[in-house]
Amino acid sequence: MPATGIDPQVDYAFKRLFGHEERMGLCADLVNAVIGRPPGTLFHDLALMNTHNVPRFEGQKESIYDIRVRDFSQAQFHLEMQRVSPWSFPSRVVYYWSTLHSQRMHRSDFYETLRPTYSIC
Repeated sequence: MPATGIDPQVDYAFKRLFGHEERMGLCADLVNAVIGRPPGTLFHDLALMNTHNVPRFEGQKESIYDIRVRDFSQAQFHLEMQRVSPWSFPSRVVYYWSTLHSQRMHRSDFYETLRPTYSIC
């Protein structure tokens, strides 16, 4: 635990630390450290995105993400802090990722133009 006594693995602290506009540089550092891109191809200038996925159809499940950002090339990132991994966590991450990724395509889009979606847990 840091000297401040605040544990960044606590959901609220994680969101405050990495999910605010004034700390997007710190969020970019986290994303780059986890993704491991080579120098010169690092992600920069992340922008916060809406963390609520409102269902488009009746009966569809709502999703609330910890942090959701995108970079200038339109790659998007879903960051999720989970201290304890319940048995359903892998399924939830796949559901979150697939929901976010599938919403990126529009009727006239070509699959070749689809930008990546990353989930970091």
